[in-house]
Parts: sequence; C-alpha cells; structure tokens
Amino acid sequence: MRNENQNILFEMGCPECFSSAPFLLEVRGSPRGVLEDTTIARTVEMWDDGFDDQQLTGHTSWDEDSPCACVCGYKGTARDFRLVSALELLARCADQDEEQS
Repeated sequence: MRNENQNILFEMGCPECFSSAPFLLEVRGSPRGVLEDTTIARTVEMWDDGFDDQQLTGHTSWDEDSPCACVCGYKGTARDFRLVSALELLARCADQDEEQS
C-alpha cells in the first residue's frame, strides 16, 4: 500500500481503513465578509490539494489536535492520522490481511 499524499495531507492516512483522503478536518479561518482578525472553526472535506469552502477566505490553519475523521467512520485528531512510518503501515496492512483470511 502506498500513500499518495504529497501536499497538504503529506504522510497522513486513516489508521483504520488506510485511505489517504478525503478526511473531514476542522480548520480555522476568516469567514467571508467579516474582518480578517475574526476566526471561526469549520469542518471541511480535505483532500491532498486542499478543500472547497466558499465561506472561508484568506489563510486557514489546523494543527495536530484538530478533530479529524475518515469517511469510513474512524474519528480522532490529525495526529492520529499521521503515518508514523512505512513499516508500521505495512504491518497494519499485513494484520488486516490475516484477519480477512
């Protein structure tokens, strides 16, 4: 299994189903039509090349503690979706294959 993410979601993957995207990720940014120093949090569908949310403008951010969920239903924080190492991912895939056999 190879993680395809090379941009925003670099080294991220679902620890449950091994998907590389999309993830429902909470980001912070400025709402459209409001002063730039106002920040709101929104959950967006994040892909490796970004997200499409017409309600947020300018710079958006998220961190390792931001809530994150996969479309498979797994929920955690962005930290939980970080791939610790390729070897760990391979071990998880092998375990999953054994369970399905």
